Amino acid sequence: MTSAGSTANPPGSAYRIAGCRITVDQPLSAFAAFVDEDPSNLDHQPAIPVETWHCATRGLVGDRIRSVECQSRGSTLDVCIEGHGQFAVSTAGQIHYPKHLKPASLTQVLCGPLLPLAMAWKNIFCLHGSALMRSEGLTVLLGMSGAGKSTLATALSQQNFEQWADDTIAADAQEIGQCLGHYPQPKWPKWRGSIQRQSAPLHQLIFLMPGADTACSLSPTPPAQATLALIEHTLTGRLFAPSMLRRQLKFAASLADTVPCWTLNYRQELASLTPMIDAISSLKVPS
Repeated sequence: MTSAGSTANPPGSAYRIAGCRITVDQPLSAFAAFVDEDPSNLDHQPAIPVETWHCATRGLVGDRIRSVECQSRGSTLDVCIEGHGQFAVSTAGQIHYPKHLKPASLTQVLCGPLLPLAMAWKNIFCLHGSALMRSEGLTVLLGMSGAGKSTLATALSQQNFEQWADDTIAADAQEIGQCLGHYPQPKWPKWRGSIQRQSAPLHQLIFLMPGADTACSLSPTPPAQATLALIEHTLTGRLFAPSMLRRQLKFAASLADTVPCWTLNYRQELASLTPMIDAISSLKVPS
């Protein structure tokens, strides 16, 4: 999508992210690895119409907690973010933003909440977590900010695991149990993310539950509990319209029934890292 008065997309304004074509008002240097050079590429999923919707909430955007207000307008959602201004996200994956916004701020805002909103309209839900690859598929670590996901993922990467994502996992809501590659990861150099464009199967989900007086233990997570946890760890879920919330619930319940889920309890201290690694490395899929 172009700025007001423009007649053509500037070079590099179209990106291929998790199989979806996303267009913005001007090229983003941080997303250089995601430029969509083939205009014939089609979206991973068709766009989904938006009903009348308005909500206001607060959440982490970039470097701090900010107020966020959403208002639907036909097939577009207007998003007002405190300190950044007014944005527009369409079901077609087009994103408008204030011309005065600096590139660094824009990239932060895109990765949360704008891109996750655009993905959700295309049946892709973005989970906040870290993902590691082994031959059997992806192990995904989910937990609240500060739970130690990145620290544990880095340690596991030295134990026959390969780091696949470390902030956002794009999960396919139509092909349950598949995660889509090629999604920006802001914690990694140049936001490179998983440059591989193909999807990867989910092998297991692990919910991190730190506690001050909890010895390290790993136990199966019942589907109902896993469903609620998946909803909690879906990015921008508080901005979803009612129809999208229903699709999110169906996605979370289906994923919890399809993929083995575990809860990892531990003391949040360095000494817990080795038993956590041992517990995950020795996991067996329940029969």
